[in-house]
Amino acid sequence: MTTSVPTLSVFSEEENREYNEQHSNLCVVRKHQLRMASDSNANYQKKLKYRGIRLIPLAQTEDGEEAPEPDLDPGRDIIYVVRIYRPFPYNIKEKHTSSRHSVFSRSVVLAGRRPLSALRDRVPCANDVGMRVDVSAAPHEQPDASAKDLFPSGFLFINNVFYVDGRAGCADRSAGLRAWARARGLGAFVARDLHSTRLDDLTVRLGHPEVYVHQGNCEHLFTFSEIRLLNPDDPLSIKQYPVHTAVSQNQTVYCTTCAEFGAKWIVTNCSTVPFDPAYFCDTCFRLFLYKDGKKIGDFKAFSYRGNEINMLKPSG
Repeated sequence: MTTSVPTLSVFSEEENREYNEQHSNLCVVRKHQLRMASDSNANYQKKLKYRGIRLIPLAQTEDGEEAPEPDLDPGRDIIYVVRIYRPFPYNIKEKHTSSRHSVFSRSVVLAGRRPLSALRDRVPCANDVGMRVDVSAAPHEQPDASAKDLFPSGFLFINNVFYVDGRAGCADRSAGLRAWARARGLGAFVARDLHSTRLDDLTVRLGHPEVYVHQGNCEHLFTFSEIRLLNPDDPLSIKQYPVHTAVSQNQTVYCTTCAEFGAKWIVTNCSTVPFDPAYFCDTCFRLFLYKDGKKIGDFKAFSYRGNEINMLKPSG
C-alpha cells in the first residue's frame, strides 16, 4: 500500500553530498543547505547570547590527593533541599508600589551535619557584591571592598526563631525586631547563633516560607522543599555539600543601549538618557557619557556587579 507520508532513513556520505550539491529552487532545500553550512562553520556559537556557563565548583582535595573516604552514612544522615527565591523590591512609603514575590532563584542541597551558615553562604545577592558609591568622576577608581565585606551581618528567621550570624565582624540585627515585638505584645522571640546550629537540629515546616535578611532590608524568601535520608546513590563525601541542583536562567541584566552585552554600570539622574536608572555595558558607558576621559553632563554612576554572580555568564 502506498502512502504520502515521507519515511526517515539514513543516507550514506555520497548520497548526502549529492543531495547538498543539487541546485533546487525549493525553499526547504535552500534552508537545509544554509543550516548545514552554518552548523559546519560553527557560526551559531557567535550568535548565542550566553558564551558559557559558570558553575560553582565542588570542593576539591589539595595537591591532587585521592578523595577521602565517605564520611556520610546512608540511612542515617539527612539531606535537606532548600528552594531560594529572589529578593523582591518594595517601598513602604508608597501604597501602590508593585512588588514581585516568590520568583525562584536556585535550589540547594545540604547535608544535615552542616551548620546554618553553609546555607547563608550559598545565597548570592547583587547587594552583597556591589557598592553604592558614585564613581562617575573617575570610573576607573573602584572601591576595593564589597558591601558584604563592610556589612557582613545577617540572620535567618526559621519557625519563629532568629538565627543570627555571630561570626567575626557581624552584629545582631534582629535585636531591634525582637524588642519591637516584645513592646507590642507579639511574643518573645528566641535568638540563636547561626554558625553553631546544625540543620538537623532545626524544627522546620515543609513548604512554609522562611526569610533571610541581610544588608539592612534585603529579604530573600526560602522554603524547605524536601527532607529525606541519604541514599547510597547520593554523594557520600561531606565536602560535596552544599551543592546547587537548579538555577534560574533569567537573571542577567543587559545594557539598555546595545542590548547585547551584560550591564556593568548603573546611571541615574542623567538628562540625556530616557531611563532612570539606566544600565550600561562598559563600552556604551564610556562612549555615550564620556569624552576624552571626562564625563559629559551631570549624572551619577554606580558599578553594577550583579551579573558576575549569575550562573549563566553573559557575553562581554
